[in-house]
Amino acid sequence: MKLLITGGAGFIGRYFVELLQQRGVDIAVLDLVKPAWDAGGMPCHVGDVREPQAVRSALAGRDAVLHLAAAHHDFGIDRDTYFAVNEQGSRVRCQEMDRAGIRSVCFFSSVAVFGDAPEPHHEDAPTSPTNPYGASKLAGEMVFKSWGERGQGRSCLVVRPTITFGPRNFANMYSLIRQIDSGRFAQVGEGAIVKSLSYVQNIVPATMFLWAKPVAEVAGAGTRRAFEVYNFVDKPDLPSAEIARVIAAALGRRGVPVRVPMWVALALAFPFDVV
Repeated sequence: MKLLITGGAGFIGRYFVELLQQRGVDIAVLDLVKPAWDAGGMPCHVGDVREPQAVRSALAGRDAVLHLAAAHHDFGIDRDTYFAVNEQGSRVRCQEMDRAGIRSVCFFSSVAVFGDAPEPHHEDAPTSPTNPYGASKLAGEMVFKSWGERGQGRSCLVVRPTITFGPRNFANMYSLIRQIDSGRFAQVGEGAIVKSLSYVQNIVPATMFLWAKPVAEVAGAGTRRAFEVYNFVDKPDLPSAEIARVIAAALGRRGVPVRVPMWVALALAFPFDVV
């Protein structure tokens, strides 16, 4: 396999690069920035996944694509940008893969496509995204589905991760762990909301295991369909209060965290929301 990883300079991308380099896979990366770590001579293309020429150049000599690049931040991104990157960027990818004769792609979507759809959220369950991120990811899935349905050996594996965390990631889980470790953590409300998490060092090899399955018209044991969707979550799903307790125990922290009633937290947050 000669693989192009879009978004390969990011948190999850780095884990794919490290695993696949260990396996001797020929890798190239396309991202808005170069990797912040030593890429070891790996070709690193700086470009935008919405730009056909940038994608075309990065695809040269490749035979498969791992599409991680996405607009996904919580704040500061407008609706049009989500769809430009996550939907139109996927469309550009499909067009340029056809131009290059590439027939295999893995697309990282998100469980955000389910939104407020009733549970259980299995792979064939109805989707009902409630924000532009989830809606644009679902739109990206539909682009790859249409591409795959054109046949001629095309195949797409879609992976829908839950919140993914692990070493070198400084997002929400890191903030929670840091707050608990500092002793300044306060539990807002009852902490009964259930969180589904994915550990990065689990989802990366799991993705490669699924992608390696041969494609069959009717999927069975050891095979997958030309367009196949997998949700990914590490069990068990835990309430946020239980997650905090597990982290505290692992860090050797004793005692029950301070609990702040929801109405108090909302009252304190209101002035900041206004600003």
